[in-house]
Amino acid sequence: CELAVAGPSSPPCSPSTRSSCKAQAVVNAALDKLQVGVHSNLGSCHSMEDENRVHRSTDFAFCAVFDGHAGTQAAQFCRDRLHLHTLASAHFGGDDAAARLALLDGFRQSEA
Repeated sequence: CELAVAGPSSPPCSPSTRSSCKAQAVVNAALDKLQVGVHSNLGSCHSMEDENRVHRSTDFAFCAVFDGHAGTQAAQFCRDRLHLHTLASAHFGGDDAAARLALLDGFRQSEA
């Protein structure tokens, strides 16, 4: 599973948070230009076992590829649930460390 997450906007800038505000401005600028495409290639397989999920809003993007590994059921299960559990995490919307915790929460809830 490959994931990329960019988080929601930070609180208003102040002198003490200026560097994080600059980082958020970079993320927002990237999201404004973000274009996502999906391509599937069966190769020598008889059916496509991989799934993908792209979930965008104005302040974040969640992009994932789920490898089926000899079947589609687990990949489809994760495609339908992982992003929702990650977005529902209390950690979602923070810095990089919080995003990591949100992803871990998403995996834990998906496996529950």
